[in-house]
Amino acid sequence: MKSIVLPFFKVFFLRSFSILVLSVSFLSSQFAIAASESEITRLLAKEKAGSVSARIQLMRLYSAEKFGAESLEERRNISLKYINLGDSYAEYDLGLSYFLNAKTVEDYKTSLEWFEKSFAHGTKMSSEYIGMIYFRGFTGEKNYVKAHPHLKMSAENGDSFSQHALGYLYQNGKVVDKSIDTAIVWYEKSAAQDNEDAQRDLAVIYFLGGYGKQNFQKSFPLMLASANQGDSLASFYMGLMYRQGKGVAKNDIEALNWYQKGAERGNNDAQYNLAYFFSKGIGTDVDHERAAFWYVKSAKQGDTRALNNLAEAMRYGRGVETDIIRAIHNYKLASRTQPLAAYNLGQIYRSGEGVPKNSTEALSWMEASAEGGVSDAQYDLAMMLFYGEGINADKAKAKKWLMTAKRLGNNKAAEALGTLGF
Repeated sequence: MKSIVLPFFKVFFLRSFSILVLSVSFLSSQFAIAASESEITRLLAKEKAGSVSARIQLMRLYSAEKFGAESLEERRNISLKYINLGDSYAEYDLGLSYFLNAKTVEDYKTSLEWFEKSFAHGTKMSSEYIGMIYFRGFTGEKNYVKAHPHLKMSAENGDSFSQHALGYLYQNGKVVDKSIDTAIVWYEKSAAQDNEDAQRDLAVIYFLGGYGKQNFQKSFPLMLASANQGDSLASFYMGLMYRQGKGVAKNDIEALNWYQKGAERGNNDAQYNLAYFFSKGIGTDVDHERAAFWYVKSAKQGDTRALNNLAEAMRYGRGVETDIIRAIHNYKLASRTQPLAAYNLGQIYRSGEGVPKNSTEALSWMEASAEGGVSDAQYDLAMMLFYGEGINADKAKAKKWLMTAKRLGNNKAAEALGTLGF
């Protein structure tokens, strides 16, 4: 999940706009005039007695007085004035002020304090912000236990963010029993309000078959709607759907277009796939420089596949200057999770490519790659073992690795088993 701000800004804008409309007729006469404490107290008493018009009038006075303030501090002091007289809405509004202007964890903590006071005093719309702050961990750590009741209340009242967050809790079994069906119900409610996160997460469930079977026809329009709102992960999936022809006709040019959007929006998988497209000329002409550019972007986000391919570009001078030392460095970093990177290192040390030939080092890297399932490494390792490169010859182990490589479809291994007398 990503950004949480936009859905709440929509809610905030609608509420603020309604308050502003109520205030307009009063601004000419009350623009810079502070309401008296006795008048505020009188209206609060009437509100507690059930007068709706008293609340409307209080909102007008409050909005007009804040409108005349020249600084954030002045506006907050006006909120405190109303709070001290017992206005719970002002507590909510002060919480909102700290939330919307938050720069530190302490700001969020202050915001939460005012929202919780406001909620305790009857302003139920504080609930959606309380739930969101705990859900997102803005005060330092996430707290799904405290978030859940507020998210549930706000979701039932129609708040799209809370509906999406509640769906997330059910999808992942956080605080509640895991239920994909219930998650789908809440995602659908949120998606119907154009919540891009809900559209994406619901689309991903349908794409991956998280509820038992895949449904690309349902996934595609939801993914498209989310991607069109700027969601980076949805943009990546759009590229994937066009690439694989799932839910839409296969189209590599469209796949490239969506990978480009996802990459520019910061999704590292989209960056990697875009780089791969440029390196292979899929949906476009081969462009090694642009491939290297996006491999760098993806690698900086920790994608070891990109790091391996970037090392390869440095090894052969594709889109970047040839630099075997940097290539080796990047291969070693990538080898932590990429067996293919270990194989590349084995090749380099075995042949002495840009570095002194080192059979022992080569053998070590070949073993790591072979154990990681790279059939070419298994074949090369078998040859080294058979002929005693960097180690005493061991024909039994050589046969074992040739058999393993053959099972993975390696034709060279299949041939070697015959020519070497196995």
